[in-house]
Amino acid sequence: MPDDPQKSMTRLLFERAQAGERAAVEQLLERIRPRLEVWVAARLGEFLRARVEADDIVQEILLKAYQGLPNFVPKGKNAFYGWLFTIAEHRIIEWSDKLRAAKRGPGRDGELAVDVAGSTTTPSRAAARKEDRDLLFEALAQLPERYREILRLRRLEELSNDEAGARMGITGKNASVLYVRALEALRKQMGVTPEGTGSV
Repeated sequence: MPDDPQKSMTRLLFERAQAGERAAVEQLLERIRPRLEVWVAARLGEFLRARVEADDIVQEILLKAYQGLPNFVPKGKNAFYGWLFTIAEHRIIEWSDKLRAAKRGPGRDGELAVDVAGSTTTPSRAAARKEDRDLLFEALAQLPERYREILRLRRLEELSNDEAGARMGITGKNASVLYVRALEALRKQMGVTPEGTGSV
């Protein structure tokens, strides 16, 4: 089976980034940003969603990835995504701990002044992407936690049904059924029919 061109490009950018090519680092982070945005949206609970912008958290994650990538040593399949999502998980926990301890509204101290991975995005493109992203975030927020979890594991971490099932404590067959139901629920929330042109 021929290699997926998208994965091949990501792997090439990763190798160039590891070699210290700054432009490759920026291109790699721009490439993975949409997936990271969805992952963060799927992980934010109601408490955080009401108090902090997901974009602020994503931006911090990208900055940490930007800083740490030259020293990252991949070990095993999907090691890069595992490393990235670990950074994301830690940032979400840190935000939650900080806001719960302070018991205050949303702050802007976590917002970055420099857009590391999005400097080439035009205003019109950014606005259109934000509109689509907001629709997806809102749809994800309406889904049950198990639906968000299976979507995160299958679509974002690229685990198989068996691997996702093991993480969730269910069989691979049940994970497959849950995944299909989660996709159907997400499409319904977003107003996308199976015959529609949109895809999730």
